[in-house]
Amino acid sequence: MRRVRSTLLVLVALVLASAAPLMAQRRGGGSPGHSTPRSGGSPSGSHGGYSRGGGNSGGSSRGGNASPSSGGSSQSGAQGSPSSGRPTSGKIGAIKRSAAAARASGGTVIVGRGVYLGGCWDCNYWGWYHGYWGWYRGGWWYPGRYREPVEQPAEGQGYMPYPYAENDGTGATFVEEHTSRRPSYGAVSGQFFSDVGSTTIAGRFSLEGAYRQIRGEAEYGNYAEPLQSSTDHLQTLRVGVGYQPRLGNHAYLIAGIAGRGVFLDDGSKAGGPEGELGVQAFPMRPFGIGITGRLAALTWSGANDYFTFREVNTTGSFFIGRMELQVGWHYMKVGDTPAFAGPVVGTRVWF
Repeated sequence: MRRVRSTLLVLVALVLASAAPLMAQRRGGGSPGHSTPRSGGSPSGSHGGYSRGGGNSGGSSRGGNASPSSGGSSQSGAQGSPSSGRPTSGKIGAIKRSAAAARASGGTVIVGRGVYLGGCWDCNYWGWYHGYWGWYRGGWWYPGRYREPVEQPAEGQGYMPYPYAENDGTGATFVEEHTSRRPSYGAVSGQFFSDVGSTTIAGRFSLEGAYRQIRGEAEYGNYAEPLQSSTDHLQTLRVGVGYQPRLGNHAYLIAGIAGRGVFLDDGSKAGGPEGELGVQAFPMRPFGIGITGRLAALTWSGANDYFTFREVNTTGSFFIGRMELQVGWHYMKVGDTPAFAGPVVGTRVWF
């Protein structure tokens, strides 16, 4: 029982000790120990010095202009209103002022995809984040709003990382009309061909790419025709450049020139210029269609024995990320000799 009584006495003492400063704050509207000035020591000073008993406490009447109590209230105007006695600012106000001071002291800029926020509310400067120039002010980063044309990369035709890579609001499937990002792309492909009119099979490999609207290509083909006692071989090689403009949101045109070579296993070689015209389309995710026609004027001896070399390639494809699975038809005719024609299967990887 003694322990319980002692504990209760301690608790009561703590409550009284904590209540005294709080009561002082309520009376003074401020910190402990600061009380509101009172009027001339009169207990009725809050009534402007007027007494119901008919006497004037402090020498003031009902119609008087000033009294000691009103003067005391004006001295404490920063702490509270004379009519209500409530403080104009308190603990929450102090917390708000502390938070505002912390924000104004500075912070680290946080950069995210499409949203740029900052912790320095008074900062105002031009900066570079994630490949873009922009203006940072008032806690926000505005990419390119205050653009410096001298330091901005030139805009023009550009490319997504690969067909159907994303949809950023431009409506372009692969080729973007006006962009300052990713002006080029590349792709490598391999195909297997089987001729329907003979035992000829072939492996065809190509490398292609573009910068803006300028296109470059390199292609190699190795044809083998097994016979009863031997195997005949034919090889083709082409290197070309071209023009690759955008055709709407879902296709681009291929128009170019190249140097074409044909090589036989008996040492015969033919070469000459070649023209190319084609279309690569992306009608709907995740499909693609490609059609290309080529016509070359070749010669075996370099004299007047020119002959035509004709090639047509058609493919339908299915995209899995950067990989494109292809099936199609390959046609190739060298001069007046029988043409090669048959199905192809292959893959193309975009980078």
